[in-house]
Amino acid sequence: MALRLGIVGCGNIAQRYAERIRALDELELVAAYDALPGRADALVGEFGGEAQPSLAALLGDERVDAVVNLTFPAAHAEVTAAALEAGKHVHSE
Repeated sequence: MALRLGIVGCGNIAQRYAERIRALDELELVAAYDALPGRADALVGEFGGEAQPSLAALLGDERVDAVVNLTFPAAHAEVTAAALEAGKHVHSE
């Protein structure tokens, strides 16, 4: 069974993560969210998964086992805390 991931922060680095996730059978991209409209749609359009309309929606998605936090540094603590409170594992860049 693959670890199902949700990416938060779909800027430049997210594409490299999504490429690697797609290359590994042990990982699956199931959701993405970005505060800037269109970024999550573009990422999942290329790599699969579902764009979520909010961080809360991504964290409430039962398919997401772990969150890959690719937000800007000032947002890391808030996003990580919210993900942990939602019962998700977290990886931060």
